[in-house]
Amino acid sequence: MKFVRANSLYLIFTTVTILFLAVSWGWSANQANEISLAKAYPPETLKTLLLSQNAWRPFPAIHDRDAWENVPEAIRAELLAKAVEDATKPLLVLPASVYLEFKRNGNRSNYQNIWSDRRSELASLVVGECIENQGRFMDAIADRIWAICEETSWTWPAHISPQKAGTGLPDVDDQVVALFSAQTANTLALASYLLGDKLDDVSPLIRPRIHRELDRRIFTPFLDKNFGWMGYADRAREEFPNNWNPWIVSNVLISSLLMEQDEARRIEIAYKCLDCLDNFLTFYPSDGSCDEGPSYWGRAGASLFDALEHLYSASAGKLSVYDHPLIQEIGRFIYRAHITESYFVCVGDCDPRSSVAHELVYRYGKRIGDKHLQEFGAHGITPETLNQAIPSSSDLNRFLYGLFHASAMLEANNPPM
Repeated sequence: MKFVRANSLYLIFTTVTILFLAVSWGWSANQANEISLAKAYPPETLKTLLLSQNAWRPFPAIHDRDAWENVPEAIRAELLAKAVEDATKPLLVLPASVYLEFKRNGNRSNYQNIWSDRRSELASLVVGECIENQGRFMDAIADRIWAICEETSWTWPAHISPQKAGTGLPDVDDQVVALFSAQTANTLALASYLLGDKLDDVSPLIRPRIHRELDRRIFTPFLDKNFGWMGYADRAREEFPNNWNPWIVSNVLISSLLMEQDEARRIEIAYKCLDCLDNFLTFYPSDGSCDEGPSYWGRAGASLFDALEHLYSASAGKLSVYDHPLIQEIGRFIYRAHITESYFVCVGDCDPRSSVAHELVYRYGKRIGDKHLQEFGAHGITPETLNQAIPSSSDLNRFLYGLFHASAMLEANNPPM
């Protein structure tokens, strides 16, 4: 029976995949989409639309006690327990010899695991402090912020090659904006935003240090250089960049909108972010298909949504492109590629089984007015599974969205489709 079932699943996957590819690849690869965020929102328009840094409140900060105390108790208890555990862990060291392992023998995991643990612990401790608000996690938070600020580079060994020195140790004077350097900016910017003057109570030097490191590692090189993931070289070839583009842009956007103190420069960064996203969107399949596969949609179409949400929120809803057909089709791809349970059409280099970022899919559906996408995001969410729906990673932005939409998702849950 297991053999028959396995063969039946194989036939289903094969048939569905062939049909899916036949439909998805019917678009013309050299036909540009009629969408340009940069043209629709030039700097002079952004200046009138974007809220000032002090006025933009994307999430409840630590002093908004009502919001934090209204997080469901079961979730509060679990997050607090995690923070207590992380506060007892020794601060991990990132040696030069471990960074060099990628060049010497191809091992990237040893460095990445330590790197990731530092940031996940920081995110956990920040959330724990916001929940409890008693100050007992502040030293552990300061330890991790300071250590991250002292890293020579936030970029992984496998991604450092754009520097002039190539692969090997990172050059402190040649910063590379890549996936996880940008995500580090997200974590530090939100830690500074959420905790505010509580960091000043530990030391008034912490928040200025965060800003200085964000500027020299992310904001300045983002403005001054054109990295390959930005997609400028691809414009002439009528191709579009992969998930790196919206993933990095979404992180640069939220960190700069929260932390860049020069308003003119803040606008300049936002405008270049729009221009980079245009490179991603212009030759994107008009039916919204993610050629990297459903598992990559979470960092392709979904990261595009992250970026658009930052702009929507930071403009009080005035900067919105959710009525554009391409933006809507990109969102719908994830349920169109769905087969059953955790199985998706296996295209690109993705796995046939993928997890769904429930909260993000649910919000995408609400924003474009697609009830089926909302139901797909909320499907199966119960108080018991809700903790799993809230990401437990160093992507503090998505974590917070999940945390503060928990109740709405429970209310929106529907019977199985």
